[in-house]
Amino acid sequence: MTVYTPKELAIFLESCKKHDNMKIETYFRVLAYTGARKSEILALEWNDINFDSNKLTISKTLAEVEYDPKSKKTEITSQSAKTNAGKRNRK
Repeated sequence: MTVYTPKELAIFLESCKKHDNMKIETYFRVLAYTGARKSEILALEWNDINFDSNKLTISKTLAEVEYDPKSKKTEITSQSAKTNAGKRNRK
């Protein structure tokens, strides 16, 4: 697995900022600094953030679930972590 060096990460995040898209910049910052998975970040809601204690609670993930077995139609939904280890707090 190839990962960015701290310098490369800084350059990448700065380029995200230059595109003036706060959603993309925030997504990649949270991804880089928390170690959370993509689907966990996408499932975050405002009540998962505690601004008083500066904690982010990761307790759910986005998943594709089949809602009609006959047609194999699926939808994206939020679901709780499968294990207690999947539920965690980040500062």
